[in-house]
Amino acid sequence: MSELAQPQSRDDLFDQACAWVVRLRAEKLANSELEQFADWVSKSANHRAAFDQVAEMWGDLGVASKLPLEQPATESSSTECSKPSWLQQWFSWRAAGAFAATAAIVVALVITLVPSQQLDRYHTAIGESLAITLDDGSQVELNTNSTLEVSYSDEQRWLHLIDGEAYFSVAKDKQRPFVVELDGAQAQAVGTAFNIYKTTDEAAEITVTEGTVQVTHQAQPSLPKFVEVGQAISFDSKDGLRNLRAIDSDLVTAWRQSQIVFDNTPLSDVVTTLNRYSKTPIELAATDSAQLPISGTFSTERPLETAQAVAEALALTATLNNDRLRLHKSSDS
Repeated sequence: MSELAQPQSRDDLFDQACAWVVRLRAEKLANSELEQFADWVSKSANHRAAFDQVAEMWGDLGVASKLPLEQPATESSSTECSKPSWLQQWFSWRAAGAFAATAAIVVALVITLVPSQQLDRYHTAIGESLAITLDDGSQVELNTNSTLEVSYSDEQRWLHLIDGEAYFSVAKDKQRPFVVELDGAQAQAVGTAFNIYKTTDEAAEITVTEGTVQVTHQAQPSLPKFVEVGQAISFDSKDGLRNLRAIDSDLVTAWRQSQIVFDNTPLSDVVTTLNRYSKTPIELAATDSAQLPISGTFSTERPLETAQAVAEALALTATLNNDRLRLHKSSDS
Protein backbone atom coordinates (compact mmCIF):
# COMPACT_ATOMS: atom_id res chain seq x y z
CA MET A 1 0.00 0.00 0.00
CA SER A 2 1.29 3.41 -0.93
CA GLU A 3 2.50 5.72 1.81
CA LEU A 4 0.03 8.29 0.47
CA ALA A 5 -2.81 6.01 1.45
CA GLN A 6 -1.88 5.89 5.10
CA PRO A 7 -4.85 6.91 7.28
CA GLN A 8 -5.13 9.77 9.73
CA SER A 9 -6.13 8.43 13.11
CA ARG A 10 -8.17 10.44 15.59
CA ASP A 11 -4.95 11.14 17.50
CA ASP A 12 -3.46 12.62 14.32
CA LEU A 13 -6.53 14.81 13.75
CA PHE A 14 -6.58 16.08 17.33
CA ASP A 15 -2.85 16.81 17.19
CA GLN A 16 -3.28 18.76 13.95
CA ALA A 17 -6.29 20.60 15.36
CA CYS A 18 -4.27 21.63 18.42
CA ALA A 19 -1.48 22.89 16.19
CA TRP A 20 -3.91 25.00 14.17
CA VAL A 21 -5.57 26.46 17.28
CA VAL A 22 -2.19 27.54 18.62
CA ARG A 23 -1.11 29.00 15.28
CA LEU A 24 -4.36 30.92 14.82
CA ARG A 25 -4.13 32.39 18.32
CA ALA A 26 -0.44 33.08 18.38
CA GLU A 27 0.46 34.33 14.93
CA LYS A 28 -0.59 36.73 12.21
CA LEU A 29 -0.97 34.21 9.45
CA ALA A 30 -0.38 35.01 5.81
CA ASN A 31 -3.22 34.50 3.36
CA SER A 32 -1.53 31.37 2.04
CA GLU A 33 -1.49 29.89 5.56
CA LEU A 34 -5.16 30.77 6.05
CA GLU A 35 -5.88 28.98 2.79
CA GLN A 36 -3.96 25.96 4.11
CA PHE A 37 -6.12 26.02 7.22
CA ALA A 38 -9.30 26.27 5.16
CA ASP A 39 -8.21 23.31 3.06
CA TRP A 40 -7.39 21.27 6.17
CA VAL A 41 -10.63 21.97 8.05
CA SER A 42 -12.80 21.29 4.97
CA LYS A 43 -11.30 17.87 4.25
CA SER A 44 -13.94 16.01 6.25
CA ALA A 45 -16.49 16.27 9.03
CA ASN A 46 -13.94 14.66 11.34
CA HIS A 47 -11.42 17.44 10.67
CA ARG A 48 -14.08 20.04 11.49
CA ALA A 49 -15.23 18.17 14.59
CA ALA A 50 -11.67 17.84 15.90
CA PHE A 51 -11.01 21.55 15.41
CA ASP A 52 -14.34 22.57 16.98
CA GLN A 53 -13.69 20.42 20.05
CA VAL A 54 -10.17 21.76 20.56
CA ALA A 55 -11.26 25.37 19.98
CA GLU A 56 -14.14 24.98 22.45
CA MET A 57 -11.85 23.42 25.02
CA TRP A 58 -9.40 26.31 24.69
CA GLY A 59 -12.24 28.75 25.20
CA ASP A 60 -13.29 26.92 28.37
CA LEU A 61 -9.79 27.22 29.80
CA GLY A 62 -9.91 30.84 30.90
CA VAL A 63 -6.18 30.90 31.56
CA ALA A 64 -5.51 30.44 27.84
CA SER A 65 -6.46 34.02 27.04
CA LYS A 66 -3.94 35.31 29.59
CA LEU A 67 -0.91 33.70 27.96
CA PRO A 68 1.55 36.14 26.33
CA LEU A 69 0.72 34.73 22.89
CA GLU A 70 1.87 37.86 21.11
CA GLN A 71 5.51 37.05 21.86
CA PRO A 72 7.32 35.61 18.84
CA ALA A 73 8.84 32.18 18.79
CA THR A 74 12.52 32.03 19.59
CA GLU A 75 13.11 28.64 18.07
CA SER A 76 12.10 27.20 14.72
CA SER A 77 8.95 25.16 15.12
CA SER A 78 7.92 21.72 14.14
CA THR A 79 4.31 20.76 13.51
CA GLU A 80 4.95 17.24 14.75
CA CYS A 81 2.38 16.53 17.46
CA SER A 82 2.82 13.53 19.68
CA LYS A 83 1.30 13.82 23.15
CA PRO A 84 2.63 15.13 25.43
CA SER A 85 5.98 16.24 23.97
CA TRP A 86 4.50 18.35 21.17
CA LEU A 87 2.67 20.51 23.69
CA GLN A 88 5.88 21.12 25.55
CA GLN A 89 7.50 22.14 22.26
CA TRP A 90 4.70 24.55 21.41
CA PHE A 91 4.71 26.26 24.76
CA SER A 92 8.47 26.24 25.29
CA TRP A 93 8.53 29.09 22.77
CA ARG A 94 6.69 31.37 25.16
CA ALA A 95 8.19 33.56 27.86
CA ALA A 96 9.39 31.90 31.04
CA GLY A 97 6.89 33.98 33.03
CA ALA A 98 4.03 32.02 31.48
CA PHE A 99 5.49 28.63 32.37
CA ALA A 100 3.20 27.86 35.32
CA ALA A 101 0.00 28.64 33.41
CA THR A 102 1.30 26.76 30.39
CA ALA A 103 2.02 23.65 32.45
CA ALA A 104 -1.58 23.62 33.68
CA ILE A 105 -2.88 23.81 30.13
CA VAL A 106 -0.54 21.03 29.01
CA VAL A 107 -2.01 18.71 31.62
CA ALA A 108 -5.59 19.71 30.77
CA LEU A 109 -5.04 19.22 27.05
CA VAL A 110 -3.43 15.83 27.43
CA ILE A 111 -6.37 14.61 29.51
CA THR A 112 -9.07 16.20 27.36
CA LEU A 113 -7.77 15.20 23.93
CA VAL A 114 -7.58 11.45 24.51
CA PRO A 115 -10.46 10.20 22.31
CA SER A 116 -13.31 8.67 24.28
CA GLN A 117 -13.92 6.09 21.55
CA GLN A 118 -11.54 3.47 20.22
CA LEU A 119 -10.26 3.51 16.66
CA ASP A 120 -10.19 -0.03 15.27
CA ARG A 121 -8.26 -0.96 12.15
CA TYR A 122 -8.88 -3.97 9.93
CA HIS A 123 -6.76 -5.19 7.02
CA THR A 124 -6.73 -8.04 4.52
CA ALA A 125 -3.73 -9.19 2.52
CA ILE A 126 -3.83 -10.08 -1.18
CA GLY A 127 -6.18 -13.01 -1.67
CA GLU A 128 -7.75 -12.71 1.79
CA SER A 129 -11.23 -11.64 2.89
CA LEU A 130 -12.60 -10.79 6.32
CA ALA A 131 -16.08 -10.64 7.87
CA ILE A 132 -16.52 -8.11 10.71
CA THR A 133 -19.44 -7.66 13.12
CA LEU A 134 -19.45 -4.14 14.58
CA ASP A 135 -20.69 -3.15 18.02
CA ASP A 136 -24.13 -2.11 16.76
CA GLY A 137 -24.66 -5.32 14.80
CA SER A 138 -23.68 -3.86 11.43
CA GLN A 139 -21.76 -6.24 9.20
CA VAL A 140 -18.73 -5.41 7.08
CA GLU A 141 -17.06 -7.73 4.58
CA LEU A 142 -13.56 -6.76 3.46
CA ASN A 143 -12.37 -7.94 0.07
CA THR A 144 -8.77 -8.64 -0.95
CA ASN A 145 -5.99 -6.19 -0.01
CA SER A 146 -8.26 -3.76 1.84
CA THR A 147 -7.92 -1.53 4.89
CA LEU A 148 -10.72 -0.08 7.02
CA GLU A 149 -10.80 2.08 10.15
CA VAL A 150 -13.84 2.12 12.44
CA SER A 151 -14.66 4.56 15.23
CA TYR A 152 -18.02 4.67 17.03
CA SER A 153 -19.19 7.44 19.34
CA ASP A 154 -22.50 8.33 20.97
CA GLU A 155 -23.26 10.69 18.07
CA GLN A 156 -21.91 8.95 14.98
CA ARG A 157 -20.71 5.71 13.44
CA TRP A 158 -17.62 6.70 11.45
CA LEU A 159 -15.65 4.44 9.11
CA HIS A 160 -12.77 5.16 6.76
CA LEU A 161 -12.17 2.88 3.77
CA ILE A 162 -8.52 3.57 3.17
CA ASP A 163 -8.10 1.25 0.21
CA GLY A 164 -9.60 -1.84 -1.37
CA GLU A 165 -13.24 -2.92 -1.30
CA ALA A 166 -15.89 -3.49 1.35
CA TYR A 167 -19.55 -4.43 1.61
CA PHE A 168 -21.57 -2.78 4.38
CA SER A 169 -24.81 -4.15 5.87
CA VAL A 170 -25.92 -1.35 8.16
CA ALA A 171 -27.96 -1.83 11.34
CA LYS A 172 -30.68 0.80 11.77
CA ASP A 173 -29.93 3.57 14.23
CA LYS A 174 -31.59 6.88 13.37
CA GLN A 175 -29.76 8.65 16.19
CA ARG A 176 -26.29 7.81 14.85
CA PRO A 177 -25.48 8.30 11.15
CA PHE A 178 -23.40 5.57 9.52
CA VAL A 179 -20.73 7.44 7.53
CA VAL A 180 -18.00 5.93 5.36
CA GLU A 181 -15.17 8.36 4.58
CA LEU A 182 -13.41 7.98 1.23
CA ASP A 183 -10.68 10.66 1.14
CA GLY A 184 -12.70 13.10 -0.91
CA ALA A 185 -16.27 11.89 -0.49
CA GLN A 186 -18.64 10.45 2.11
CA ALA A 187 -21.30 7.77 1.88
CA GLN A 188 -23.98 7.99 4.58
CA ALA A 189 -26.69 5.40 5.17
CA VAL A 190 -29.21 4.31 7.79
CA GLY A 191 -30.50 0.73 7.56
CA THR A 192 -29.15 -0.17 4.14
CA ALA A 193 -26.51 -2.21 2.32
CA PHE A 194 -23.94 -1.09 -0.19
CA ASN A 195 -20.57 -1.91 -1.76
CA ILE A 196 -17.62 0.47 -2.11
CA TYR A 197 -14.61 -0.25 -4.30
CA LYS A 198 -11.72 2.21 -4.24
CA THR A 199 -10.33 1.88 -7.75
CA THR A 200 -7.47 4.27 -6.88
CA ASP A 201 -6.46 6.43 -3.91
CA GLU A 202 -8.62 9.24 -5.34
CA ALA A 203 -11.50 7.38 -7.00
CA ALA A 204 -14.21 4.91 -6.00
CA GLU A 205 -17.42 3.24 -7.11
CA ILE A 206 -20.40 2.91 -4.77
CA THR A 207 -23.11 0.33 -5.51
CA VAL A 208 -26.33 0.10 -3.48
CA THR A 209 -28.03 -3.26 -2.92
CA GLU A 210 -30.59 -2.20 -0.28
CA GLY A 211 -32.12 1.11 0.76
CA THR A 212 -30.63 4.48 -0.22
CA VAL A 213 -27.15 5.93 0.28
CA GLN A 214 -26.42 9.65 0.35
CA VAL A 215 -23.06 10.38 -1.29
CA THR A 216 -21.39 13.75 -0.82
CA HIS A 217 -18.23 15.04 -2.49
CA GLN A 218 -16.10 17.46 -0.48
CA ALA A 219 -15.97 19.91 -3.40
CA GLN A 220 -19.80 20.22 -3.40
CA PRO A 221 -21.01 19.37 0.12
CA SER A 222 -24.39 21.04 -0.48
CA LEU A 223 -25.14 18.91 -3.55
CA PRO A 224 -25.37 15.29 -2.40
CA LYS A 225 -26.43 12.45 -4.68
CA PHE A 226 -28.91 9.82 -3.54
CA VAL A 227 -28.07 6.35 -4.83
CA GLU A 228 -30.84 3.76 -4.71
CA VAL A 229 -31.10 -0.02 -5.02
CA GLY A 230 -29.64 -1.27 -8.28
CA GLN A 231 -27.71 1.93 -8.89
CA ALA A 232 -24.04 2.84 -8.73
CA ILE A 233 -22.12 6.11 -8.74
CA SER A 234 -18.48 6.94 -9.31
CA PHE A 235 -16.36 9.75 -7.97
CA ASP A 236 -12.83 11.01 -8.35
CA SER A 237 -10.97 14.01 -7.02
CA LYS A 238 -10.97 15.75 -10.43
CA ASP A 239 -14.56 15.35 -11.64
CA GLY A 240 -16.41 14.81 -8.36
CA LEU A 241 -19.55 12.66 -8.34
CA ARG A 242 -20.47 11.35 -11.78
CA ASN A 243 -22.04 8.57 -13.80
CA LEU A 244 -25.05 7.67 -11.66
CA ARG A 245 -26.36 4.58 -13.45
CA ALA A 246 -28.31 1.35 -13.21
CA ILE A 247 -26.13 -1.69 -12.57
CA ASP A 248 -26.31 -5.42 -11.92
CA SER A 249 -25.29 -5.41 -8.28
CA ASP A 250 -25.01 -9.22 -8.22
CA LEU A 251 -22.07 -8.96 -10.63
CA VAL A 252 -20.44 -6.24 -8.54
CA THR A 253 -20.75 -8.17 -5.28
CA ALA A 254 -19.94 -11.66 -6.64
CA TRP A 255 -16.66 -11.45 -4.73
CA ARG A 256 -18.64 -12.10 -1.55
CA GLN A 257 -19.16 -15.66 -2.85
CA SER A 258 -15.47 -15.86 -3.89
CA GLN A 259 -16.37 -15.36 -7.53
CA ILE A 260 -15.40 -13.01 -10.35
CA VAL A 261 -17.90 -12.49 -13.17
CA PHE A 262 -16.66 -11.21 -16.52
CA ASP A 263 -19.21 -10.11 -19.11
CA ASN A 264 -17.50 -9.25 -22.41
CA THR A 265 -14.71 -7.74 -20.31
CA PRO A 266 -11.55 -6.68 -22.18
CA LEU A 267 -8.59 -8.94 -21.49
CA SER A 268 -6.56 -6.06 -20.07
CA ASP A 269 -9.27 -5.42 -17.46
CA VAL A 270 -9.46 -9.16 -16.72
CA VAL A 271 -5.73 -9.20 -15.97
CA THR A 272 -6.06 -6.12 -13.75
CA THR A 273 -8.85 -7.78 -11.77
CA LEU A 274 -7.00 -11.07 -11.39
CA ASN A 275 -3.95 -9.22 -10.06
CA ARG A 276 -6.09 -7.97 -7.16
CA TYR A 277 -6.36 -11.57 -5.93
CA SER A 278 -3.03 -13.04 -7.05
CA LYS A 279 0.13 -12.97 -4.97
CA THR A 280 2.00 -13.84 -8.17
CA PRO A 281 1.89 -10.92 -10.62
CA ILE A 282 0.13 -11.58 -13.95
CA GLU A 283 1.45 -9.71 -16.97
CA LEU A 284 -0.19 -9.25 -20.37
CA ALA A 285 2.69 -9.25 -22.83
CA ALA A 286 0.45 -9.70 -25.89
CA THR A 287 -0.66 -6.07 -25.86
CA ASP A 288 -2.48 -6.36 -29.20
CA SER A 289 -4.85 -8.79 -27.44
CA ALA A 290 -5.79 -6.30 -24.72
CA GLN A 291 -9.30 -5.63 -26.07
CA LEU A 292 -10.31 -9.25 -26.63
CA PRO A 293 -13.57 -9.87 -24.68
CA ILE A 294 -13.86 -12.44 -21.91
CA SER A 295 -17.08 -13.78 -20.36
CA GLY A 296 -17.56 -16.30 -17.59
CA THR A 297 -17.58 -16.90 -13.86
CA PHE A 298 -14.31 -17.71 -12.14
CA SER A 299 -13.01 -18.27 -8.61
CA THR A 300 -11.19 -15.50 -6.75
CA GLU A 301 -9.30 -18.25 -4.91
CA ARG A 302 -7.51 -19.51 -8.04
CA PRO A 303 -6.47 -16.44 -10.05
CA LEU A 304 -3.47 -18.12 -11.71
CA GLU A 305 -5.60 -21.01 -12.95
CA THR A 306 -8.12 -18.51 -14.28
CA ALA A 307 -5.38 -16.62 -16.12
CA GLN A 308 -4.10 -19.84 -17.66
CA ALA A 309 -7.63 -20.86 -18.74
CA VAL A 310 -8.23 -17.44 -20.29
CA ALA A 311 -4.92 -17.60 -22.13
CA GLU A 312 -5.77 -21.01 -23.55
CA ALA A 313 -9.20 -19.82 -24.71
CA LEU A 314 -7.56 -16.94 -26.59
CA ALA A 315 -4.76 -19.08 -28.08
CA LEU A 316 -2.20 -17.36 -25.89
CA THR A 317 0.57 -18.99 -23.87
CA ALA A 318 0.89 -18.60 -20.10
CA THR A 319 4.49 -18.88 -18.90
CA LEU A 320 5.49 -18.78 -15.25
CA ASN A 321 8.97 -17.32 -14.97
CA ASN A 322 10.77 -15.36 -12.22
CA ASP A 323 7.70 -15.50 -9.97
CA ARG A 324 5.55 -13.84 -12.67
CA LEU A 325 2.88 -15.32 -14.95
CA ARG A 326 3.28 -13.90 -18.44
CA LEU A 327 0.52 -14.10 -21.05
CA HIS A 328 2.00 -13.92 -24.53
CA LYS A 329 1.71 -15.26 -28.06
CA SER A 330 3.37 -18.59 -28.72
CA SER A 331 5.74 -16.96 -31.19
CA ASP A 332 6.99 -14.47 -28.59
CA SER A 333 10.05 -15.37 -26.60
